[in-house]
Amino acid sequence: MKKRGQAFETMMLVISVIVAVAILGVLLGFISRIGPGIGGDALTTMQTQLKSVQSRGFGSSNVEKATFKEGSIRVGELVVDLPVSANDVKFSAVDGGICGSSDTDPLKCEEKKITINKQIVGYITTCKGESGPYVIVIGSENQKTEVTTKCDECVDSNGSC
Repeated sequence: MKKRGQAFETMMLVISVIVAVAILGVLLGFISRIGPGIGGDALTTMQTQLKSVQSRGFGSSNVEKATFKEGSIRVGELVVDLPVSANDVKFSAVDGGICGSSDTDPLKCEEKKITINKQIVGYITTCKGESGPYVIVIGSENQKTEVTTKCDECVDSNGSC
């Protein structure tokens, strides 16, 4: 019988680790392709988008799918750690979307507050023209293009949408 040395055993261990890391990389790549369809938390998505648009000074963020969890979101929560006043941020919704004005609608949308009565998935984008407020536009799960269009309208009208 051949006797294997310590160097051989160490090399086998290194090869095993390399194979395990390669398999993990493939699995993570697969999971990350599935993940964007699920949607992140609405508050976190809005904060990230607002920060992105604020750092550029104007423009709009990418439209992202997000999950609105029961509770409420106020503009004051979005401007934490940003040089932006809550008075310079407002919500706007796509007509015929997930927003309504009563407590029976999935979302009750006001200019400075969104009350989430029922967990629901929707689309969010944030935009700002060269003047006017930052506008966070939300729409239902089937209104991705309408969210972009509404954001463009808001920018063109200096935030009065």
